[in-house]
Amino acid sequence: MEERTASSTGLAPRALPPLPPLSVRCPLLLPALAAAAGAWTAARLTSAPVELLVVLVAAGVALRGRTGLTVAWLAAGLLWAQVRWVTPQQALLAVDRSRPVEIAGDVSGCWSADEEGASVTLALRRIAQGERVLRAAGRVRLHLPREPALPSCGGRLAARGYLRPPHVYRNVVEITVGGWSMWVKSPELLRLEGPPGPLARVATLVRRRLFPPRFLPEERPGLRLARALLLGDGGALPQEQREAMRRVGLAHLIAVSGLNVGMVGGLFLVVLLRAPRALRLVGTLAGVGGYALLVGPQPSLLRAVLMAATLTAGLLLRRLPSAANAGNVLRPFTTLKLSLRLPPLVEGRQALADLKALLESDPPHGARVVFDGDEATGWNAPATAPWLAAALERASQAHYGRPAAAQGEGGTIPFMAMLGQRFPDAQFLITGVLGPHSNAHGPNEFLHIPTGKRMSMCVARVVADHYKAAQEGLTKGVAASGAHTIRGGDGCCD
Repeated sequence: MEERTASSTGLAPRALPPLPPLSVRCPLLLPALAAAAGAWTAARLTSAPVELLVVLVAAGVALRGRTGLTVAWLAAGLLWAQVRWVTPQQALLAVDRSRPVEIAGDVSGCWSADEEGASVTLALRRIAQGERVLRAAGRVRLHLPREPALPSCGGRLAARGYLRPPHVYRNVVEITVGGWSMWVKSPELLRLEGPPGPLARVATLVRRRLFPPRFLPEERPGLRLARALLLGDGGALPQEQREAMRRVGLAHLIAVSGLNVGMVGGLFLVVLLRAPRALRLVGTLAGVGGYALLVGPQPSLLRAVLMAATLTAGLLLRRLPSAANAGNVLRPFTTLKLSLRLPPLVEGRQALADLKALLESDPPHGARVVFDGDEATGWNAPATAPWLAAALERASQAHYGRPAAAQGEGGTIPFMAMLGQRFPDAQFLITGVLGPHSNAHGPNEFLHIPTGKRMSMCVARVVADHYKAAQEGLTKGVAASGAHTIRGGDGCCD
């Protein structure tokens, strides 16, 4: 077989034609960004006269060109948000909350029933108080003492009662928790203004088929738990069970979110595993949409469904990019954050040094690894002295009626490690007044007064018992060590 090259055959090498320049045409990107910026700005302005916005739209059209187009779409976004959302939402603030009002709107989702009554979310259309009727927008949660004789899902309602605003916590940053609500004293104060749509009727039929509309004392507890986990209906559980889940930190399990959507999508993918790829993806998307219809339009669920729909559509419409737009690219860098828990007897600085040596040694494929971090050394509490254990037991029995209990946790308080080094032989009594629903370190953290009183009496009793133990020679005074007394350049502890 003869080997041929370009020189032996007389063929001259030809230069390849240059690649066309990379260009992406997106003519509606600028108008879309301008309209979105206008809508976002309108929601944060105290006032935006509609007349001025109309003039801005006209000025943008007159300017023409890219600048005029941007101004016109920006003003159009402002105008749309002001007319459709901002001005109607201000109607909630304009009513006199000391007097009853009548609100009307569309039912979002389905009624949620529990032992205390029923509730549902209403998407407002209007508010009436006295002779004044205002067009309104927003969502109000309706609460009734018992479930009304109305369709379980959907429909258009009018209700009469007293509006309650959301809770506002005026910390360094003002935080609003919850939303508007209305407590209706009787189902007779409700009026059905329109029947539910076809989708709402289907959701009602499915919910009644899967779960009974009312809860009976002899009902199986597993059915209640299934309804709470699948539909996010926490009211299906007894009050004591909900309180127990909050105390142990499991209340988030009955909040429908991305976890539920992922489980439903995974279930449909497994069921349709042998189906063609397109049918499998479409069936999964339909299953997720049906689940959202069954549960109702909760904000967390809608966000998860939107993400699932975007992912499924991307997988369904996959196609290779044009060769002209392809490129040879690599990730320039990757940043990771590690959070590790240390045993209380492990020195934090030494652990940080060992971790740095481990991560930066022998990086693969010529990569360069740089590690930097901070640390906090844990604290190992000394053994409890017999007099302190007896004092705690007496105080707990006297003021709580129960024996004292100790709890170990994975976190640490670095200041306690400093005190432990400074006073190595001292006994410690560390208290934190949590109490029911105190939400420690949260935006709505508060002090439960009855628990605070009991805790204060317990501490006072332990202090008195410490004095008695000292008189009996059961305690010992030990001088403080020299730990953490070296001053640094900033005048603080080293």
